[in-house]
Amino acid sequence: FNKAKTKCYDPTNKLLLRLIEENYGRFKINYSITGTFIEQAQKTKAGREVVESFQQLASTGKVEFLDETYYHSLASLFSDPEEFRSQVQQHNSLIRDHFGVSPQVFRFACVSPVVVPLCASSSVAYPGLPSSRGRDRIGQ
Repeated sequence: FNKAKTKCYDPTNKLLLRLIEENYGRFKINYSITGTFIEQAQKTKAGREVVESFQQLASTGKVEFLDETYYHSLASLFSDPEEFRSQVQQHNSLIRDHFGVSPQVFRFACVSPVVVPLCASSSVAYPGLPSSRGRDRIGQ
């Protein structure tokens, strides 16, 4: 994590924080962060500092964390929708616990007929699905 933190996360997150501040909150961003990423980050000091930089961005209220499966898996292709549901719930809890927000938009790796009914009944928006709270674009 040290090299990635120094070369990627630190300069990028500092720049994005500055852009949010300089543009009086009109600049907004979204992130897709998996549970696996958070697990790996927690294992090193540099990784924990990266998570802290995302928490600082989250505290501005101008950052959205997308919902997805915990492992960025293709669980939506499983014939048992419970695996998909379980991973989404696990990821949602992780985002709430680490960043203090609940995801409002879901990021699909793959759509399947098994999960469309789950999506339609969810409170999270699923871009591209007409039954998803009337939202078809992020931030709409």
